[in-house]
Amino acid sequence: MKNYAKSVGHDYEDIVSIGFIGLINAFDKFDGEQYDVRFSTYAVPLIWGEIQKSLRASGTGVRYSTGIKDIGWSIRKNELEDLSVDEIAAQLEVSRGRVVHAQDFLKHGIPGSLDQPIRAAEGESSIADLIGEPDDATGMFVQEFLDSLTERERMVAVGLMDGNSQTDIAPTLGVGKGQIYNMRKRIAEKYLEYSGMQESIQSPVKERTLEKEVKKVAKKNKPVSITEKAVNAMKEKGMSYKAIAKEFGVTLQTLTNRRQNWELERVREQHQEGKDMKKPLEKESVTAVVTAESSADLSQVITLENEIKGLKDVVDLKDRIIHEQRNVIVQLKVERDELANRSETIGGWQEEIKDERKLLAILLEREAVRIKNLLEVG
Repeated sequence: MKNYAKSVGHDYEDIVSIGFIGLINAFDKFDGEQYDVRFSTYAVPLIWGEIQKSLRASGTGVRYSTGIKDIGWSIRKNELEDLSVDEIAAQLEVSRGRVVHAQDFLKHGIPGSLDQPIRAAEGESSIADLIGEPDDATGMFVQEFLDSLTERERMVAVGLMDGNSQTDIAPTLGVGKGQIYNMRKRIAEKYLEYSGMQESIQSPVKERTLEKEVKKVAKKNKPVSITEKAVNAMKEKGMSYKAIAKEFGVTLQTLTNRRQNWELERVREQHQEGKDMKKPLEKESVTAVVTAESSADLSQVITLENEIKGLKDVVDLKDRIIHEQRNVIVQLKVERDELANRSETIGGWQEEIKDERKLLAILLEREAVRIKNLLEVG
């Protein structure tokens, strides 16, 4: 990074400061739920973009048009570097002036490879051999900043760097998503203040990402999960629930809610085991669901079963009555049909049969109404 700063004509500290601005912008805009990537993956392009934007604004260096760059890449692709300007211009069918500009672009407009060999008195070396490895204190810088935060702010910062969303972090601290958002803003403000107080920054913001160092810090500062086993162990040591809640960095109410959930889950498991062990009855019976909030008394269960049994008896009785009434209706229909046949063959009885048919129709209508009422009551 120091060599890059020198190549673009800027001080190393200026480049790092610009990179920090990009880092703060990335931290403020990052939303793990929306982007579904790690913070470091999201932040690096923004940091590099901020540096490039600042360099463009300062107007450092010579700018080359796209056409000149294309000619330069064609020269390199076709291995024409060793030819004269006239020969290159003839082969690429461009003017001599454009070839000269393209050669200048290849010489000064693109960075050279670190593996590019150079001649030295001791033999042949590469640029990378002369540059060496810069000291990297990124991990120390990140750790120092995390140590300057409160316990809860550190848990939020590490959670965000570890790729978790605000929704994922909120239950761990026992707070709402809005409070996590406010803490995130405070962390960003503290980071601006912290970076501004640094007289000399030894560590550059690497182009390759801060992911390795972030992983180390996140692993070291990752919040401890609140488990029933851990709480019981602390309680056996004589700690109060208030002290245990403080140890985990949550409120006493949050810890109480966790304990209630554990108890409820245990009751449900015991009830499920009891249902699995119970043998099926020959007749259908009513089973009472016992919950942690209300436990049904055995006598109440028996009373309910008796009431339901009585209701089933009433329903069975109504079913038998309906069945008998349907048989009566069928019989009446048969008699009606017989009377109809007689009326067709015996003309003298037509009036009598007509009256009987009216009577049967009335009876059928009454029976239908009666059955309908019974069905509605059932």
